[in-house]
Amino acid sequence: MIDVKKRTARNRAWDSANTKTVGFKFMLKSDADILEALEKTDKKADFVRKAIRFYLANHKEEVDK
Repeated sequence: MIDVKKRTARNRAWDSANTKTVGFKFMLKSDADILEALEKTDKKADFVRKAIRFYLANHKEEVDK
């Protein structure tokens, strides 16, 4: 069995090389609709990815500026 410390180190190294964490701050009042939608889903990252990809696909001219 792989030592837990080795596995954790390996996972951290992979994460460091292959992922990036992005945080957002939302206003409780003005962003309440967004927060409500995020709270309704178990897969928040998938929800955000789909929303951004939908936006990119439908606003190509604005994004390419």
